[in-house]
Amino acid sequence: MDIDTIVKNLSKERFMFYSEADFKFSLAWQIKEYYSNTEIRLERRFNDKYIDVVILLNERTYGIELKYKTRQLNDLEEQYNLITQGAQNLGKYDFIKDVMRLETLLNDNNIDEGYAIWLTNDHLYWSEPSKDSVGYFEFSVHQNATKKGELNWKQNINRVRLGKRKKKIILDGIYPINWEVYSNIEQVNNGLFKYSINRISH
Repeated sequence: MDIDTIVKNLSKERFMFYSEADFKFSLAWQIKEYYSNTEIRLERRFNDKYIDVVILLNERTYGIELKYKTRQLNDLEEQYNLITQGAQNLGKYDFIKDVMRLETLLNDNNIDEGYAIWLTNDHLYWSEPSKDSVGYFEFSVHQNATKKGELNWKQNINRVRLGKRKKKIILDGIYPINWEVYSNIEQVNNGLFKYSINRISH
């Protein structure tokens, strides 16, 4: 599935979104416009795992997990009022956990291929940490990072604040991280949006 072209087409129609749910619905609509013969399911459940978008196309099942992380942005023209979500270390963990979830669904033969799509206007996601001693370093998703194998928090992390995210993540595949420009609203602060796509397959 040509998901990169679909995201680029979407960026020409929607330069940002009100929420993650808005992003999810808009992406599903764009996929349907691109592949008119596809069937789409949102929040499909496989055993104990939910997946954001499921696409049934040409006798193949594709799964998409997406994240939309924002930094404060006020665009009065369309009344976008995005908040700073913060907790980027947890957000980075969640990004990679999406990849692991899709690998599990793939290995269980629930999907034939998966895509983890991340979209954000928070530069702390695509920027490299200032030092490799930060507690979340193994979960950093900065430009040109590579995620593979066993990933864990460093010992200096405050584990109380991790909540349900204490467990290590183990990946079967190798995933290079590449961020591309999604849109750039120059007249507002934090108007640069970037996206990253990782393909999960056998």
